[in-house]
Amino acid sequence: MRLLSLALIACFVFFLGAVRVNWVGAEELSKEEVAALKDLLKTKPGAELSAEDVGALKELLKAREVPPMPAKAPAAQLNDDEITGIRDFFNVFKGVKFSGFVENFYQYNSVKPGHERGTGPSGRRGAIPTGGPARNMLEIRAFDREDDSFTLNNIELHLYKEPTEDSPIGFRITTLYGEQAHRLTFVPTDGRVDDDDFTVGEGYTWWRIPLGKGVDFKFGKFATWIGAEVWESPWNPNFSRSLLYQNSIPFTHVGASLGYPVLDNLYFTFFLVNGWDTFVDNNRSKTFGTQTKYTIPNIPIMHNAFVMLNTSHGPEQSRKNLTGPGPDGLIMTGDDVYAKNRGSEGNWRHFFDLIIQFDPTTWLRSNTNFDYGTERFERGFAGGFGATVMVGDNRRRRDWWGVAQIFQFFPQNRINFALRGEYFWDREAARNVAIVPRGRTATAGLPIGVSIAEVTGTVNIKVRDKLMIRPEIRYDKITGATGPNTSFNQFDNHNGNATFSAAATYEF
Repeated sequence: MRLLSLALIACFVFFLGAVRVNWVGAEELSKEEVAALKDLLKTKPGAELSAEDVGALKELLKAREVPPMPAKAPAAQLNDDEITGIRDFFNVFKGVKFSGFVENFYQYNSVKPGHERGTGPSGRRGAIPTGGPARNMLEIRAFDREDDSFTLNNIELHLYKEPTEDSPIGFRITTLYGEQAHRLTFVPTDGRVDDDDFTVGEGYTWWRIPLGKGVDFKFGKFATWIGAEVWESPWNPNFSRSLLYQNSIPFTHVGASLGYPVLDNLYFTFFLVNGWDTFVDNNRSKTFGTQTKYTIPNIPIMHNAFVMLNTSHGPEQSRKNLTGPGPDGLIMTGDDVYAKNRGSEGNWRHFFDLIIQFDPTTWLRSNTNFDYGTERFERGFAGGFGATVMVGDNRRRRDWWGVAQIFQFFPQNRINFALRGEYFWDREAARNVAIVPRGRTATAGLPIGVSIAEVTGTVNIKVRDKLMIRPEIRYDKITGATGPNTSFNQFDNHNGNATFSAAATYEF
């Protein structure tokens, strides 16, 4: 049997050799068959196959192999113009940075906002006070007015480029999405207010003019230069903003600024803007302001210390009517919530803001903020928020002031505590933060003013490098009120409100 098998194999191989010319391009043999033939050549003694048969098999196997891919031609070299164009394209984005954060929170108040009562706008979504029966004193809070609710507070994105010596032109774009976006630029001017879940908080160009030590010129919309806090919650010691931030100062401006380092530790900036919290000017005059920051040299108990004085001067009252034709002859709509005020150009607002910050030790920081403002008003025009309330004598000057103290403790890297106490005085209704309590009636010609105190405790826990959890407890109390039939019961007919909140912030 073995001899017979060998004979059959020899005949098969001979047959392959006889027709090998016709098989060179054939596709009948599978990979498995070719592999079997290779094994056959390795295992069978050469004497059992003729030289011609072995040659035929080698030619067959060689023909079945996949030919190598031809070598690619070398890529053409870029010329100098093409290289320069590519380099210029990427240089446009040199130094451009992107960052942002996502913030959500839950909040519960001991006083229940009266959203279900009356027909006036609710305290939600940042509506400007109008004195309707549904009002409540959560309006004194900047961005955390929700009650018993999980809230998408802010998705904030930053695209910016700081000017350098090699590239002196920069810019900054800041966008916000969420509840906070409704409340940044809120003074109505031709109906233009933050009235959506999305807004552009900042958008300005920045040119470092090569004069002396370098003059910083900014043009566009930017955050206010006034105050010890910013609207970005994770950049403040406490989650909720202070009474001074919401009721005493502006949030945004549109205009220009010039800044210059007078000394190594003294920086001065001059501002020229439309006014407070407007997209376009609501009168025919401009507002100017200054910022002077002096960095104190390190001395015992005064580490990382600075003193900053901010000022603002200019008319901020609108010239338009709530109903009927305005100065331009056009009929005003409900968006223009100001009473008739023909003397607006002469009613200047003067404001002063002082900040003192220092670190007594490595684990403690102190920040003190003083505010004082004064403004004249036409009869029938009350307050910085534009409510149409009679306030008394024509062109009477009204003042407001406040003080806030923040202590921040740093026991370890991933956890710190912030304690804030403050007092805000608006007994002359210059800022018009008060409302008539439900069931009472205001007396025409008399202001509805209040003084308010609050204390806030916040724990800042850095769970990971970019994730922070912030539980907070806050208590606001009306300490005084003016005007008949108003009493102290401003928080939905209570004189105080306790708040518990918890925020989660992820920065990137």
